[in-house]
Amino acid sequence: MQAIEIRRILCPTDFSDFADRALALAIPVARWSHAAITILHVRPPADADGDAARRRPGRRTSLPPAACLQACARRAQNAGVGIETLLRDGDASREILACATRLGSDLLVMGTHGRSGFERWVMGSVAEKVLRKAACPVLTVGAGTRELHALDPILCAVDFSASSCRALDYAVSFAQAARVRLEVLHVVESMPSVDAHPAIDIAAHRRWLIDEAYRALHELVPDEAREAGRVEESVTFGKAYAEILRVARDAESGLVVLGTRGREAVDLALFGSTTNQVVRAAPCPVLSVREG
Repeated sequence: MQAIEIRRILCPTDFSDFADRALALAIPVARWSHAAITILHVRPPADADGDAARRRPGRRTSLPPAACLQACARRAQNAGVGIETLLRDGDASREILACATRLGSDLLVMGTHGRSGFERWVMGSVAEKVLRKAACPVLTVGAGTRELHALDPILCAVDFSASSCRALDYAVSFAQAARVRLEVLHVVESMPSVDAHPAIDIAAHRRWLIDEAYRALHELVPDEAREAGRVEESVTFGKAYAEILRVARDAESGLVVLGTRGREAVDLALFGSTTNQVVRAAPCPVLSVREG
């Protein structure tokens, strides 16, 4: 298990409910990890005078951005978290990524607006662009997220790739810091067809796949995580994103953690990925972790 160190959290905000929920989650994470939070608001160039920004849909206040940023800062300060605020003009995703790089952010925490349909995939959204390109892990709070509650339990989906193994490091660290349960899930997506392989004992092959997956999971979960007795492992069959969402709903998970491989933008936009399918439909926050 690689050590997880979070010292600088970047929390972009557009002052929407989604952004408020993201900040509400960033604050306890900052307390656990003794990290500081930078709250960033990016105004489109046309909004530089502040008038259009105050009229933008989703805003719950007519206050100018600078005043809203100070209100956000007070929430974090009252919780004992170090805070700074940034106000930038320009393209939101570009400024978020630039600030994350410049500050050396260890974690990005942001809300998503949960738009759907073909236009959303072709045009993209700020959160999706950040998810594709951010070098650090991204913790998203989506439209379908229930009111934030304790993270118990944390669900970590593992496909044994390098990125998902790194995601498990984060899941273990978060679970230990929050003192909550951790469920580690592997989804077997492919099974031989009876028609295509009549000589194969499908039931026996299924049992072998389950046994091998449990063995691999057991080897992957560090011993120190087991010592607390709050780690469970499970294996299911089906489409990965659908099973992750089903298990998250059934278990009323407080957080889903998974690895992302950062597929090319065109491929991702047209066909989606497990990460994006989970991020846009999860009933709880999602932590997406790259390898490295």
